[in-house]
Amino acid sequence: MNKLIKTSIASILITNMLSIAHADDGTSTELDAIEVISQKFKEKDEAYKKTGAVSIRDEINKSSKDLDAIIRSTPGTFTQMNKAAGAVSVNIRGATGLGRVNTMIDGVTQTFYSSGGDTGTKGGGAGSQFGAAIDPLFLTSVEINRGSFKSSSNGNALMGSANFKTIGVDDVLRLDKNIGGIIKYSNGDNDLKPEYMAAVAGKRIFDYGGSLGFLYGYSRKTITQDYLVGGGETHQEISKKNTEIISEEYRKAYDDEPPYDIRPFDPEKVKQKPQSHLVKLEYVDDYSTLGLQYRKLTNHLAGRSIKSDTKQINYNLIIPNNDFINLNLLYSQNKNSQNYDIGSTIIDRKIQKPLQGRNKSISFDINNSFKFNLPFETNFTMTSGMNWLKNDYSRNRYPDELRIFKVCEDDPECVTSLGELNPKGKTNLYTKVNASLPTNSFFPQGDQKNRTIYFNNKFEWKMFTLDYNVNLVKSKNKGQILTSVDQEYHKIQSKMDRLYDMYDDLSPTEQAKEFAQKILNEANKLSKDLDAFDKKYEWDFDDEEFKKRPTFVNYKQVKNTFKNYSVTLTANMNNYFTPFISYSKTHRAPTVQEMFFSSLADAGVNLNLKPETARTQQIGFNGFMEGAITDADKIGYKVTAYKTRIDDFIHNVYSYKSIRGINPIHGSQIVPALQHRNHDQLVTMKGFEAEFSYDMGRFFANLSYARQRTNQPASYSDIPRTASNADEEQAEAQSFGLTKVTILPNSYGSLELGTRLFDNKVTIGAIAKYYGKSKRTKFDSIEVCRGGGRVYFDKVRNRPVCPGKKDISDRIGGIAEYEEIDSQPMVYDFYVMYEPTENLMLKLNVDNITDVRYANPLDANNDSASQYSKLIHADKNAEGDYYYTKEFQNNFARGRTFKFSLSYKF
Repeated sequence: MNKLIKTSIASILITNMLSIAHADDGTSTELDAIEVISQKFKEKDEAYKKTGAVSIRDEINKSSKDLDAIIRSTPGTFTQMNKAAGAVSVNIRGATGLGRVNTMIDGVTQTFYSSGGDTGTKGGGAGSQFGAAIDPLFLTSVEINRGSFKSSSNGNALMGSANFKTIGVDDVLRLDKNIGGIIKYSNGDNDLKPEYMAAVAGKRIFDYGGSLGFLYGYSRKTITQDYLVGGGETHQEISKKNTEIISEEYRKAYDDEPPYDIRPFDPEKVKQKPQSHLVKLEYVDDYSTLGLQYRKLTNHLAGRSIKSDTKQINYNLIIPNNDFINLNLLYSQNKNSQNYDIGSTIIDRKIQKPLQGRNKSISFDINNSFKFNLPFETNFTMTSGMNWLKNDYSRNRYPDELRIFKVCEDDPECVTSLGELNPKGKTNLYTKVNASLPTNSFFPQGDQKNRTIYFNNKFEWKMFTLDYNVNLVKSKNKGQILTSVDQEYHKIQSKMDRLYDMYDDLSPTEQAKEFAQKILNEANKLSKDLDAFDKKYEWDFDDEEFKKRPTFVNYKQVKNTFKNYSVTLTANMNNYFTPFISYSKTHRAPTVQEMFFSSLADAGVNLNLKPETARTQQIGFNGFMEGAITDADKIGYKVTAYKTRIDDFIHNVYSYKSIRGINPIHGSQIVPALQHRNHDQLVTMKGFEAEFSYDMGRFFANLSYARQRTNQPASYSDIPRTASNADEEQAEAQSFGLTKVTILPNSYGSLELGTRLFDNKVTIGAIAKYYGKSKRTKFDSIEVCRGGGRVYFDKVRNRPVCPGKKDISDRIGGIAEYEEIDSQPMVYDFYVMYEPTENLMLKLNVDNITDVRYANPLDANNDSASQYSKLIHADKNAEGDYYYTKEFQNNFARGRTFKFSLSYKF
């Protein structure tokens, strides 16, 4: 534990011992605005009394909806859907991923970097995304905070946070029992498979009032994707019809069969059977609350086995009837591994021997709350604390078989890119040189450390409440940079040249002489290595020594320090109308994957990435009323308008870089490569969010709506790629599914109407879901200039130039361009629930009851290359342009689906 951590802990503990008053910062309330299951508004009442853009969905484990649908029922919140991920990825206002959204489970940041293999042929390239690996059957609620923050959860969270809560002992036990269990089961048609969860729990209550509880839960399910879409066809059947159309045109132009499989994914490759275990030990008395937790998840999906192990300790210490101490401690250790099958493919390259990607994270948090009663009827509450997160990514070996360039001869398993075999059976020099260079595109290695000191302050004076929260974050990224012998030699030689020039006419110091000698020794060693492998410029194709050229690993680290703050002013006028206004400044440090990703040597590495900075303004109001229309009804509502401005937004481009040492003839080489950069223009997000709920017992209604406008840029890796690299120019742009489009639909919402009958034992409800226009990337990219403007071709100079420039020195490179997908048709779901006793629940769902054909926004396969076709010219030698046609869109959601579920407590 370093000096900063020790000092922070000491200062917090000393502060707590000095006449500190205890403060209760409020407990989390739970809300389910979409699916009401005989709730009595105990927690839901309080949810609408909380100011700010905060939403809660509870009873997740009781819902028959999948987790994506539950989260998407929240305004301003969405999910990235990826069938190959095996994890849920929360999207807040168009931002997702580690640092943009702090996704937590029981208060612990989730760092799982899911990187799957190919999920199809033409359109099924590898996909990667950050997410939380958890079974929804073990979740009770999720609290989503957008735009502002409290506590330590937003030290590195640009747009907000989502905290999932797992089930506890009291969620399993019946109210009148100290030992018992719960069984849940569901099954359905349209390729739904059985899933079940069983949990047992026990509690011992001691004479002094304390209790000790134990819980063990196990879940298992089968998830398949060979379903019927709206209209009663499978993806296979739709693709077959579309292929026949494309094939006819292709045969006319090329007199051959097209090499296309236009399914958005292969159902066999995204079939999964996740299993989960949950163990908890809970101790509670008047002074202490101690929780021990262990979670394990195993799965096999998209060509690899996934394993996640989590150990966690939570401790709370309070002193009843005084305000001196309310101390909280949290420690968690999480290990994730992905073991890739031998023979599975990633961007159409086969894994030839065991390959493993690993992620290990350690979290520690300590904080204390206290309260002061100040003059003028003012109450001051403060929570001070420290949070420490270490996040490490590694792999068991360098995956040589995943290199973009390969030297091949009569090898059907080898794909030659940007270099054809010549008639004499030798590969050209350019391909040979590049084939010797390492890549760091698959599971970049490195670690990230975030140390956060935070203070949450709350002032209450009469009808006004001021929340001012601030934290200081020190972030450090350390990662690997891969280079070749040639590159290292030329780097050192350049240093020597500069050193000689510097001391040409001066007498060097002894220190300078030693430094020069050190560089010279390094140069001599590398020169010997270079001579051993480069005895001639033109290598023979069968020269095995060429394939053994060594790779050098350099470790670099980058440090950042930034301060986040959030201010919210609330006027508690009455329960019917509570307006608020807030302003926040938040940051997000670059990830290891962004900073150290490189598809060719160190061409894509960017150690100069700046943290993203967001400034968010919010204004809104909320209210809660009882007895508004009848004596027993209740109304809750919340409305928020916001504007976020982001500086240094990180995205990736297809750029060009000069590297010395990769071409033994010319000395340097201009190579294209993907690189993450800070956007040089301000990114703006504007939106409106609203929630409404009404319940009069016999009848209830829930409404959710969001609307947003943004100018955030696309990343080049958003562009759909073919897994088989049908076109050689795509080879260097392969990104292992590094990103996908994250922009929310321009508007979306849901409305639920329902009734309760027969003493609330029967509930009948219907949900209508609406998705407005959304974005996807075009297959083609555009070239842009630094400072804005597109590259255009100057006919006079006969070359591409930037506006107002004479050359292309200011060219950034290729970026993706968005296109718009039309609004989707309304989707209607229907459900009937029967609770004959308090411990038994039976439920029948009919999703997409009208069987409409629609596509889910932000589905990774919406941007697969299978959604595009190549325009065929009459001239066989003419290159065609890629275009998207709606009649060939085939990545649709499930059609009409019946699902039965039951839950029984014993």
